[in-house]
Amino acid sequence: MRCSQTAQAKALALCALFVVVLVWTGSCLREPTLAEKGPIRIGIVLPQTGTLGPLGKTFIQGIQVALQEINAAGGPLPGQLVELVFFDTETKPEVAAPKAREAVEKGAVAIIGDAGSGGSLEIYTKVTAMARIPQVSPSSTSPALTEATSQMPLGDRFFFRTVPSDALQGKVIAKFAIQRDCTRLAILHNNDAYGRPFAEALERDFRAAGRMVVAKIAFEDDQPSYFNEARMTAMANPDCVALIAYPETGARILREYMGMSGAPTVTWLAGDGLYDSAFLTEAGPALLSRLRMFGSSPDTNPDTPEYANFAQRYRAFFGEAPGLFVANAYDAMVLLCLAIARAKSTEGAKIMESVRALNRGTIVRPGELAEALALLQMGRDVNYQGASGPVDVSETGDVISDFVIWRISADGQRFEIEQRIRAVELN
Repeated sequence: MRCSQTAQAKALALCALFVVVLVWTGSCLREPTLAEKGPIRIGIVLPQTGTLGPLGKTFIQGIQVALQEINAAGGPLPGQLVELVFFDTETKPEVAAPKAREAVEKGAVAIIGDAGSGGSLEIYTKVTAMARIPQVSPSSTSPALTEATSQMPLGDRFFFRTVPSDALQGKVIAKFAIQRDCTRLAILHNNDAYGRPFAEALERDFRAAGRMVVAKIAFEDDQPSYFNEARMTAMANPDCVALIAYPETGARILREYMGMSGAPTVTWLAGDGLYDSAFLTEAGPALLSRLRMFGSSPDTNPDTPEYANFAQRYRAFFGEAPGLFVANAYDAMVLLCLAIARAKSTEGAKIMESVRALNRGTIVRPGELAEALALLQMGRDVNYQGASGPVDVSETGDVISDFVIWRISADGQRFEIEQRIRAVELN
């Protein structure tokens, strides 16, 4: 029996539909080509404006030095280069999490940020932990980040950093204060995720040595005046004052204190938040030359071949020496990319597992990232020796590095290194 024209048309339509379904199904099941996978996106969620804006911009430059070397070697995965997506946190913790969420929505498989501890904590607790993607900070030093990370099972920990915790820096300042014969310490600190834990660690270690903390005074950034804080400090009659602050606020507090008549002459001890050229500019040499001021910081430009290699290439790109924590930003980018290569994946948990494993195998250094990627892509392990130090990431996301004690020069125009303190001396 012959089919009618209508029946033939229906049969042809069904055949065509069957072919389309086969083609569509096949395209979904087959492995995408490298071109279809596209670049590996990393979100750069750092301040480009606000108090820490100048610092954040130099971090980005350090990251770009690493990016150039990684992409010149072909990328972390064969044929897949890294693409950066940038977001300005404005030095505001409340802005950091929404910006990080936007980065994730734009396809970022990892986040570098924030600069300040408060912003990093916001990103971790509200974005990266839930999205299960790695987050690394080059400069957030609060012990609160260790605490937040350690509360999670190992497989659910997605934060790490390339700078040591302030739990160590508190020991450094307490030790130096005792060397300077400080017996009565006042602590002035930012009332945030950076200042509070730092102050607590310092107080604990200073008291443990049998010394007295005569005042512990918290303050907020952007207050109209810091006269009351300065007055309360003077009334406590300390011989040393620890100032845990960022550049602009720290300079304003010093002006208030030095402007009071009868304020006791003290030795000032600062944290790494003031180890920044912006502080020298904000305070000015006329004020700083009148102070006896020292401070501590992780040794972010160590006297090592690894740092020298990085600094040389950074200078070739930007015509200047790298500043505070810039080597740590470079290392943050390198660790993420090497971990992706080792994991052979952009899945967050696999990247984090690999981050913690980049401390064994063939030693590789800045300038040797092409060799490192080749070894990892062959299934070999590497031990990355960073520009900022060993950067061996612990299970709680921490690293250990050496510290420096710095001082303000007699003319108030520059920082000078007073002494270096090895990490092994802090146990």
